[in-house]
Amino acid sequence: MKLRPYQEDLVNGARQSFRNGHKGVVLVASTGAGKTPTLCSIVAGAVANGKKVLVLAHRMRLLKQIAATLDKFGVCYQFAGRSRRSPYLCTLGMVESVRRRMDKMQEPDIIIVDECQHSCSSQYLSIHSHWPNAKRIGMTATPSRTDGKGLGEVYSDMVIGPSMAWLIENGYL
Repeated sequence: MKLRPYQEDLVNGARQSFRNGHKGVVLVASTGAGKTPTLCSIVAGAVANGKKVLVLAHRMRLLKQIAATLDKFGVCYQFAGRSRRSPYLCTLGMVESVRRRMDKMQEPDIIIVDECQHSCSSQYLSIHSHWPNAKRIGMTATPSRTDGKGLGEVYSDMVIGPSMAWLIENGYL
């Protein structure tokens, strides 16, 4: 599966952020920009380099969408808690499932959070603090929380993709 140029820019922006010493980066892309293929491209690249990746979401519907796209990228994965063994480098999990099982799971090299505006909730923070060495990537269209709490507790950099207006003007939407 080939990414669009602006999606590649998001992936490259995340790489540059890590090279610049950031441990957590938020990738912001408007609705319809293709955050899921971008996320899955990052997973595919990390797994190809032997990195363990944990993808977190707060809804099973989101994980199923990610799983279907990972299939298109040819990435093997497992769902957290479905197996006692972890034969694959990529694990998909709902935040509650991962929290209950994290003592039994291997430490990931990278944690990717879909809808990362939820990352500063106590549930997500317990996962991030359990694996403090993991790099963190957050994906969202809305990098703000309704409670006004910032995302700086988890992420120290932000890469902003094109606006919805730009996507429409350039024929992507």
